Order: sequence, then C-alpha cells, then structure tokens
Amino acid sequence: MDMEGTDGKERGEDTAFEKQSTLFALAVADVVLINIWCHDIGREHASNKPLLNTVFQVMMRLFGPRKTTLIFVIRDKTKVPLLLF
Repeated sequence: MDMEGTDGKERGEDTAFEKQSTLFALAVADVVLINIWCHDIGREHASNKPLLNTVFQVMMRLFGPRKTTLIFVIRDKTKVPLLLF
C-alpha cells in the first residue's frame, strides 16, 4: 500500500489525518518505509519526530507486542531522473 506521506500538498497541514493514516499503516503493514530527506535528520518537526513519537506510544498501548519492521530510507536527492533534464 502506498500512502501519501506526511508532507503531501493535497492535504495541507491536517495533523489529525497524518496521525490516523500513519497509525493505519503501522497497524496493517508488516514493513513500513519511512522516507526522510538527509537534511531533515535531527530536526524536530521536519523529520516528523513528534508524529512518530505519538504514533509509537499509541501503537504500544493499543496493539501490544505486534512486530512491524521499520525501514528508514535516507535520501539526498530532491529531483527524480526525469526532472533533471
């Protein structure tokens, strides 16, 4: 399942939807990819640290010991190959 992510333009700044969609993805998926731009590592809000913290706390409370594999993808490019031309 491909989710929009937390920085989608269509949704704007709807943090409630961010939390709900992230919780849903973690509840139903065995593997979750978290795509982070290299410049956002260490930043409080840019790297979605508050969102991840809230979601993990809720996951532990509601779903117990279910295991979901988290893969953090650290990217350093901003353009896809087709946009480089």
